[in-house]
Amino acid sequence: MSRKSQSPNLSEVQKNQLLTIVKCRDSAQHLVQRVHIVLLAADGQANNHIAPQVKLCQETVRTWRKRWNNQQAKIEADGNEKARHNSSGDHSITFVRKR
Repeated sequence: MSRKSQSPNLSEVQKNQLLTIVKCRDSAQHLVQRVHIVLLAADGQANNHIAPQVKLCQETVRTWRKRWNNQQAKIEADGNEKARHNSSGDHSITFVRKR
């Protein structure tokens, strides 16, 4: 029984930054592979379809997809925590971080 992996939700800024890494001739190959995993996952592709495209095993694809999602969740949680503590007087500063 397999579970469906969560697809990363990328903002346009994130997507453009990731595409810049892929296009840069100086980017390390392992980084480019990881970026490809994230981009393909964001397009809704399953790990078993991504793995042959990036020439890695499914377990490696699953690992990097999970790491990306966990890092994004941590960034979002940290941003929300900073927003809660960042207040002055009666005006509390809050923001919504778009992924």
